Amino acid sequence: MSELDFAAEILPKSVKLLAVTGTNGKSTVVTFAGQMLSHFGIETFVGGNLGIHIGV
Repeated sequence: MSELDFAAEILPKSVKLLAVTGTNGKSTVVTFAGQMLSHFGIETFVGGNLGIHIGV
C-alpha cells in the first residue's frame, strides 16, 4: 500500500487531497499550489519534506 493509498483510506471523505508526483520540482509545485489555494480562501495544509505549512 502506498502512502497516498493509506492517506486516502484514513482521511475523512470530506477532505480534498492534492498529490504531486515526479522527479523534479515537487516541493516548488506543492508550495505554489498551497499558496494559490490559500489566496482564494481555501483552507490548506501543505506537508512533505519541506516542513508544515497551514494556510487559511
